[in-house]
Amino acid sequence: MKRLRRCITLTIQNKGLFPAIADIAKSNYWIKLVKVNLVAAKDQSIVSGNKITLVPNLDAGETKEMSWLIKGKGTVTIEAGAPQTGIKKLDVTL
Repeated sequence: MKRLRRCITLTIQNKGLFPAIADIAKSNYWIKLVKVNLVAAKDQSIVSGNKITLVPNLDAGETKEMSWLIKGKGTVTIEAGAPQTGIKKLDVTL
């Protein structure tokens, strides 16, 4: 039986002119960190990489790259963002 493993690499970027979290808001309970969440199907498993990653901050124009190794077929969903920045969803077919 063949075991299918696929690597997904994602680059998130702050295209805005301001940081995702202002310095004064870093100690504020109400401002949330940028969260990257990988949602796998029941028959898929994450071999490497974190299911949930919290990004402390993204300065203006800054990028962050993350990768996962997924075992299985089908579609995974990646959600990235925060309430104050907006949340994007991306479906990736393996």
